[in-house]
Amino acid sequence: MLLERKMKIVTKEIMLKLKNEEKSTDLECDSN
Repeated sequence: MLLERKMKIVTKEIMLKLKNEEKSTDLECDSN
């Protein structure tokens, strides 16, 4: 149970990181 919960949180964080990275690259493209 605990491990499963941890994995869910980790995947959530990773997804958020990926989304943020996508946003930042989009912003960079816009500024250019």
